[in-house]
Amino acid sequence: MDYKKTYIHAVLRCVIPAALTAIINIVCLVLRTDANHNWMLIINLMTDWICGVFLVYFTSCYVLPRKELYRLSRRRREEVQGIVDRVDQQSVRYERLTCVAVYIGQRQLFAPAGLSLPKAGENATFSVAGNVILEVTG
Repeated sequence: MDYKKTYIHAVLRCVIPAALTAIINIVCLVLRTDANHNWMLIINLMTDWICGVFLVYFTSCYVLPRKELYRLSRRRREEVQGIVDRVDQQSVRYERLTCVAVYIGQRQLFAPAGLSLPKAGENATFSVAGNVILEVTG
């Protein structure tokens, strides 16, 4: 999986609304007169507020997890093959990611939330970096 591409796309989804908000602010500044001052101020404040709330939410929920996955994907990977003993249902925080624990023999690995995992008893091969599962095959 190309984690760099998904990270860059998530960042661009933040840059575009911020740039549009800046353009709207400049347009409001250019078109402002004494007669429409209050309307331009309200438009300015509302777009700033909406953009700010969106950026805080999107950055914390989408950009930062993708950044961590990209950081992990640049590390040296190892292949772990085995039969999945169990997958915990309770999520935990590991390497600044929300993960679920996956047990393979005596080893405990962590899979980012949302990653498609095999069921207990199935054989699988995992691409692991820093004890975090990045890819699942077979």
